[in-house]
Amino acid sequence: RANALHLCGRRLASALAAQSPARIRPFRCLARASSLSLGLMVAACCGNAGLMVVRDLVATPADAASAAAMSSQGLLAQPDGSAVLTRRRLLMRAMWLLWSFSLALLLSPLAVASGDFCEQVYYRLIYNAIVYSRSAALAKWSQWASVRLDLLPVTLCALLSRLQSGAPTHSLDHTLAVMKAAGLQIADGRSSAEPGAISDLDERPLASGSIAQVHLARCRGQVVVVKVRHPRVDEELMLDFELLVRAAHALHTWIPPLRWLNAPSTVSQFETAMTGQCDLSQEARHLQAFRHNFRRKTSWMAFPKVLFASPAVLVETFEPGELATDLARRGTEVDREEAHFIIARGEDVYLQMLLVDNFMHADLHPGNMVYRSAGVLGKPQLVILDGGMAAKLTADEQRNFIGLLQAFGDGDGGAVAERILDFSRHPGAGRDAEGFKKEVKAMCAQKCRGYGTGLDIGLVLRDTMQLMYRHGVSVDGNYATLIANMLCLEGLAKQLEPRFNLIDCSYPLLRGHQMLGDRAFRRSFCMAQLLLPVTVWELFQSLNLHAAMHGSSLKRFQI
Repeated sequence: RANALHLCGRRLASALAAQSPARIRPFRCLARASSLSLGLMVAACCGNAGLMVVRDLVATPADAASAAAMSSQGLLAQPDGSAVLTRRRLLMRAMWLLWSFSLALLLSPLAVASGDFCEQVYYRLIYNAIVYSRSAALAKWSQWASVRLDLLPVTLCALLSRLQSGAPTHSLDHTLAVMKAAGLQIADGRSSAEPGAISDLDERPLASGSIAQVHLARCRGQVVVVKVRHPRVDEELMLDFELLVRAAHALHTWIPPLRWLNAPSTVSQFETAMTGQCDLSQEARHLQAFRHNFRRKTSWMAFPKVLFASPAVLVETFEPGELATDLARRGTEVDREEAHFIIARGEDVYLQMLLVDNFMHADLHPGNMVYRSAGVLGKPQLVILDGGMAAKLTADEQRNFIGLLQAFGDGDGGAVAERILDFSRHPGAGRDAEGFKKEVKAMCAQKCRGYGTGLDIGLVLRDTMQLMYRHGVSVDGNYATLIANMLCLEGLAKQLEPRFNLIDCSYPLLRGHQMLGDRAFRRSFCMAQLLLPVTVWELFQSLNLHAAMHGSSLKRFQI
């Protein structure tokens, strides 16, 4: 049966190749989808024979060129027979993900029909499927989505928030093996520990994320955190993104009305950020850069200090405190001073990275924020963890995004539309720019009237994205990261203090940047950091907080 199917596949491929492209184009999508489905079924039963059917039925000259390009990048093996093994791994990964979500897919009609079923059963099925799949890409998406209570049901957000620090863990044996392979010395307790050796390693992980898990230990007399990469996470990410890239190209090629999404570019940029996070030595470099940028604000802002770094292991100082995830679960029950401190300092960090440093922490969800009531000098302190994902913006990206925030603050719908249209370097042919501008102006006239008007930035962004979808307006990957970070902060702010207004709190810095220009603002900010005492900065933050809580009074003092 396998040989017969293989022969049929070759004959069908030859027959299609003999036809002119114009004659077979209307049927290409259906033929390729049907062929792939046939190959997947055969592959499950017949091994290599089925994979050859998939290869012969699906491959085209363009696919062959694409495969050669991917081979040069290490995504597919060389054509000595090992390419079939790589295709087999892709197929097995696709089938594993499909199996992980099979029950959720089968029950989706019932979920659409019954809200009670969703609340009681279906959302937990989705969460369990994400955990069971052990996909780092899905875990990262869950961490970002968990704070969007305005977009997703509260029950689902509560479940997904567990993945911010409670993703699946790996074994202690793997942790020890990776540490030894990285050259770390581990004290076994039976002999005196050498200076610099890791001792008292906690067998139970302190937390686990999408890429790695962390253990408490001791080194040089201090408590440290040992971060160890999950087994095969880089390989699984490569396979997941290879599947996503192929799906994105298929979407872009076969469904022309959706080409405005620019799916291949978006997936590619997200892949670059995620795969870079697998290299823990890169995270060490990011943390050192963040510590340097915020060296003048150590009284209330901190990043972990790196003690040892390798691609698979990172040793850094332990930063005690309470995760913002736990505070967000308590919501308005959190002490008001603590809630206001977390929101205002988080917003200050975001704006300094954007307006001054041009180096953004690209993963600012609550699982990467720690609050401690008694930090340096006994004062509250905010700690930012996990610097694996970071983005350095181009001059155009920085100017366009700052301009968007300033346009929101001014209530200028025309400027909002113009800035968003600049978010894509390669706009699609189906983009309706004039229609988009007209509807954005109308939306801003009702919901985005500027500083001091109770502007709900989450609602405005959601409506704006719906208009982008309607008019075929796409954005590049770095802009999507900036928007996701801002929405994470806005979602956290809403959970802790519903009255807090993110745009009103940003008014002094955004207006100062708008009046002085980029270069003069940076110089003024750096000089202020050097010359002004900490008490002046604390007073400045108090004024910002008052503006965020009493936006109507801001109208009297606007410049």
